[in-house]
Amino acid sequence: MKMILTGLRFIGKYFSVVMDEQIVAPIGFNVIFPGMLSLAIGMGLEFPVRQTHVHGILHLREMELKRFGIVNSGMKIVPYFLILSVL
Repeated sequence: MKMILTGLRFIGKYFSVVMDEQIVAPIGFNVIFPGMLSLAIGMGLEFPVRQTHVHGILHLREMELKRFGIVNSGMKIVPYFLILSVL
């Protein structure tokens, strides 16, 4: 339970970072953070934010993954951290 609360605090703290286009996020943050959010939603957790913001964050993740050609491409999925290691 403590880890869930820690994760929820992390998501709450950094939710605005993903939404703010003026803030330059660390490499990979725009994929990893929405992935965490998606997993949390899949576990049935709810967040006190607008659903449109959640959809926007998840859309940004999909765009980032498409940029590297690893979504809906039919090719083998490469772990995202491997892509980051060659950037």
